[in-house]
Amino acid sequence: ALALAGTAALPTPAGVQVRVGRIVFVATPNLGTPLADPQRLPGFVNRMVNVLNLLPDGALVIASGAVLTLAAALAEVGLPRLPGLVDQAPGSPLQQQLGMPPQGGADWYAMAADFEPTGGLLDALKDATMDQVFAHVANDLVVPTAGVGNEAAFALPADHVLRFGPERGVHHSLFFRQPEMALLPVWLGQAAQP
Repeated sequence: ALALAGTAALPTPAGVQVRVGRIVFVATPNLGTPLADPQRLPGFVNRMVNVLNLLPDGALVIASGAVLTLAAALAEVGLPRLPGLVDQAPGSPLQQQLGMPPQGGADWYAMAADFEPTGGLLDALKDATMDQVFAHVANDLVVPTAGVGNEAAFALPADHVLRFGPERGVHHSLFFRQPEMALLPVWLGQAAQP
């Protein structure tokens, strides 16, 4: 079994030993995300449908609205049956079991972003909707910014965390387009520091 951070062992297949060396968390929900909270997800999806209804008609907008409406219905009925998603809810049993990084996170690194729109009506509407879902806590539209590595409950050394500020306009799906991704092999010990 795999033990992390002095917590209870996590199950692994018989005969399998896991040794974790260095880790780079890129926008990971280390303390969970409200988007996986079974109580909040249907409301979030309904808000997104309302946002889409504000936009001018178009095939993409209509199709997106239909998909989100279906997703809201599925979320209400099916989310408790999706353990991988439910595990990402803040305070889930798995989140509590993982706990703090061992040895203060000496071999752990993280990249997080605080997204704010830099232009465009759709980005502004998405951000306003997500700010409500996240109770106005800094986020990258999917994960709370601090929960990736700057929160007291999951704190990494300050020089092990790269945070993209709001002026960069980096959201959850844009991390791997950033030039700072060159730090990945450095942090993983596979290249010399530039």
